[in-house]
Amino acid sequence: MENPQPSIPHSVCRWDGFNLTPVPGTESIGLADAMIVHDDGQGDGTTIFIGGRTGVWKKSGDQWINIGQVAGAPNTTIRINAFAIHDDGSGPALYASGSFTSIDGIDAMKLAKWDGIEWLPVHSETEDFPTILVLSSFQAPGETQPHLYAGSSLFPDSLVPLFQRWDGSSWEDLTPQLAEQLNISSHIIEMVVFDDDNTGPRLYVAGRFQISNHAFCGGIARWDGASATPVGHGLNNIVHAITEFDSKPIVAGDFTRAGTVELNHIAQWDGQAWQPLGSGVSRDPVARIYATAVHDDGSGPALYAGGLFITAGGVPANNIARWDGNQWTPVGSGTNGLVYALQVYDDGSGSALYAGGSFTTAGGQTVNNIARWDGASWSPIGPGFDGTVFALCVYQGMLVAGGNFTYAGTERRNKIAIWDPSTGTWDRMRKGFDSSVRALAATQGSPTEPSLLYAAGYFAGSFEQLFSPAVAVWNGNVWSAPAANALRTADQHGNVTPPFATSIHVIEDPTGGAPTIYFGGRFLTPEPNPTQGVATLRNGQWINEGLDFSDMFNGIGAATTATRASAFHSFSENSLVGPAFAIAGNFIKVPGGDSFVSIWNLNTDITPAPCPGDINGDGIVDLDDFIILAGNFGSGPGATPQQGDLNGDGFVDLDDFIILAGNFGNNCN
Repeated sequence: MENPQPSIPHSVCRWDGFNLTPVPGTESIGLADAMIVHDDGQGDGTTIFIGGRTGVWKKSGDQWINIGQVAGAPNTTIRINAFAIHDDGSGPALYASGSFTSIDGIDAMKLAKWDGIEWLPVHSETEDFPTILVLSSFQAPGETQPHLYAGSSLFPDSLVPLFQRWDGSSWEDLTPQLAEQLNISSHIIEMVVFDDDNTGPRLYVAGRFQISNHAFCGGIARWDGASATPVGHGLNNIVHAITEFDSKPIVAGDFTRAGTVELNHIAQWDGQAWQPLGSGVSRDPVARIYATAVHDDGSGPALYAGGLFITAGGVPANNIARWDGNQWTPVGSGTNGLVYALQVYDDGSGSALYAGGSFTTAGGQTVNNIARWDGASWSPIGPGFDGTVFALCVYQGMLVAGGNFTYAGTERRNKIAIWDPSTGTWDRMRKGFDSSVRALAATQGSPTEPSLLYAAGYFAGSFEQLFSPAVAVWNGNVWSAPAANALRTADQHGNVTPPFATSIHVIEDPTGGAPTIYFGGRFLTPEPNPTQGVATLRNGQWINEGLDFSDMFNGIGAATTATRASAFHSFSENSLVGPAFAIAGNFIKVPGGDSFVSIWNLNTDITPAPCPGDINGDGIVDLDDFIILAGNFGSGPGATPQQGDLNGDGFVDLDDFIILAGNFGNNCN
C-alpha cells in the first residue's frame, strides 16, 4: 500500500455555505495576511487581491498573478499587512501597506499604490515610519475628499504615531485625539466605516488603547473626522473579584471607569449601568482590589474589600476597607501589604473575617501573611506562613489556606495547609504542591458523597508524583486529578509555558445531583470539543457548555494567553439580576456580555444545560435544533431555552447560534 501524499497547503479557501474548499492555484502564495476585492480597470472585473509574505497576488481568470513582489531590510519579516481602496482624486486605487521598503522594484517605504498598471510610492517617509497594520479610506460628513487612515503598533521605546491620516501630501498624527494612555502593547487591529445612527458614516477603530477622556471600552472608538468617542460603556480594566451585596452585583479589580463614570476599582450594577461605591479606593500610582467578602461583625452586614490601596472613600484605609452601603470605613489600621484573599469563618469562637496576602503586620500585630478580624481588632492565626497567601476556603468546618509559602512556622507545608482550631496548628495536606496555589473551593457533599476540595494554581502536580497540571481535588485523604485527561497549554505559537488556573467556582445541583465546577485560567481543556480560558467539570468529565475564550475579542484581536476568567459568582434569586451566573476577568467581550464582566440570567434554574445546543431535549445537537433556533431567530426579550435562547439573555440571536454551531453534532445520550 502506498503512503498517502501530503496535501499541498493553499492560501485561499472558498466557502459555499456548506463546505470549505481550497482555491486552486494559491499554493505558491504562501502565508496570506490581507485580502480585498477590487476592479483595477484591467478587464478582470471585480476580483480578489491577496497580500502576504510573497507580495501582492491578483486573481485573473483562473490564474493567480504576482503583481508586486516585496523586498525589505535584512533580518525582518517582509509582508503585506493590509489593503484599502482609496480615491486621492485620481480615481479609486488599491493601497497596500506592510513591512516592505520596495515593491515590484519600486522604492516605496511601507506603503504603495496600485493604479492598475504599476506600483507608485505614496510618500517619501524614511525607515522610521511605522509599519501600518490596517488601512481604511474614510470621508467624514462635511468633508469633500476622503482621507487615508493608518493604524499602527507601539513597541518599546517607540514614539511613532498609533493613528494617523494622509491627505495626499502629508501625514497628520491623530494619536492624541484618539488615545490618552498608551503602552508597548497599544495597537490598532481593525478599522471599518459604518453609519450606525443615520447621521452619516463614522470610522470605527478597534485595538488596544484608552480613548482620551473616556474609558478603555475594549479599545473600540468611533471617529467622526475630528474626535473619538467610546463604543459601549464597559469597564476599562481587569476584574479580580465579583460578589453580591444588598441584592446588587459587585465587581472589583484594576478598573477605574465605565464609560465616563468614575468607579475607582469597585462598582455595583443598578440594573442599567455600573455605579460607584462612594469614591472607591485609591493609591498613587496604582490601586487594586483583589478580594471581596460580605461579613457581619456585629454592626450589620457590610462589604469588605482587600487589595492594594491607602484610602477608601477619601479616608485612610490600608489595603482593606468596609462599605456599609453608604460610606467607607477602615478596618482597624489595616495591613502593611497586599490583601489577596478574604474569607468568613467561625472557628468555634464566633464568626470572623480572615485575610490572606503578602503582609507581615495587621493592626500593628505580627501576623505573617494571614490574620483574623473579630470586629474590633486583628490577631494572628498561629505562626502564619513564610510566603504569600493567595486563597482561603472553608472545608469540612476548617479553614484552608493556599499560596506560595513553604513553611507554617517551622513546619513544612508546601503551598497548602489546613487550620485545626482545637490544636492551634496549621496541618499538612499530604506533601502539598510543587508550585503556588491561587484558588480554592469546596463542594457541600451529601450523605452519599463526600465533600471535595478543589485547588487551582501554577503547579504541575503534588510532591507525591501526581501529575495534574493547574487543578487538583482533595477527598479528605489524598490529592488526585479531577479528570482522566489533563489541561493543556493554551498557546499555539511555540510557547511551552504550562497551563495554570487562578479561579474556581462550585454550583451545587439543587436536585442532589453532581455539582458543576468551573475553573478559570490559561489553558485548553482536552479533546474533543476543547474550551480555552474556562473549564467546566461535572462527574469527573470535562464538558463544553459554550463558555470559551478562544474567539473572544480582548482588544488585541483574537484571544491571547492573557485572556482568562479570574472570578465567578452565582447570584441569588433575590438579587437585582435574579438567579444568574457571572464570569469576570481579563477579557473584553463575551456572548451577551460586557467588558471584563458578563452576567447570564438563569431564569429559575442555575444548573447548566445537560447538553449545550440541544433545544428540543433529544440529547443530540442536530438539524432539528437548528430549525427551531432559525424559526425563532430575533425573538425577545423573554425568549425561552425551548425557543433557542441558549445563553439565557432572553433573546434568540447570533450568540445562541454560535453556541449551537460550536456543539453541532454532539450526542449527549
